[in-house]
Amino acid sequence: MAKRKVFSANELKTKAANFFSNNEGVNTVHATSDGYFFKSENRAILHASNNGLTVYNYTKTQSEPEVTEDQPDFLEGNAATVIAGVPSLTLADATSYKSAEESGKNRKTVIKALTDYIEKCPTDISIAAVVTPKVGEDHTLALTFTPDPVSNDKTDTSVYFESSDEEKATVDEDGVVSCLATGEVTITATAKSGYETGTVTFTVQAAN
Repeated sequence: MAKRKVFSANELKTKAANFFSNNEGVNTVHATSDGYFFKSENRAILHASNNGLTVYNYTKTQSEPEVTEDQPDFLEGNAATVIAGVPSLTLADATSYKSAEESGKNRKTVIKALTDYIEKCPTDISIAAVVTPKVGEDHTLALTFTPDPVSNDKTDTSVYFESSDEEKATVDEDGVVSCLATGEVTITATAKSGYETGTVTFTVQAAN
């Protein structure tokens, strides 16, 4: 009886790679040291034990699929069109689009426009409490921005104001609240750059 050829582990590894190439859908194979391959581990063990061989197990190396993300619609235009639309973005969208552009078309002019815009956008706006507002009184709102414009001169502090109930209180473009009638009112300040918002709620009291 002819002596069986014995293969090394490295030789079997190369054969296993070829086996996977020729057997689509098979992810694990069991090889015996005489060069036979089995899909069933039990059959491989039986063959090996009957012939004094060693069993080697090989698993197909799964390559990660390449993920291609579509550019967001906002970035599909030419650079000039995209840049013109940047000031209309929310802070969240501007940040997302900057990341998408860097991993997509990577147009330097677009990335710079988005970066400059993001640096202007407040990440938070808070409005100080309105203390004991009464019918007939005016109160000027005190706003705090993050990043602090004192230490970051790029922060845009321009906002839009809105009252939840103009029959009870109105607010002008300078943040001056005029109290008109009793009841609860919420004033919202929305950043013109990035559209982050801050609110303050208070109850207008009757005049003495």
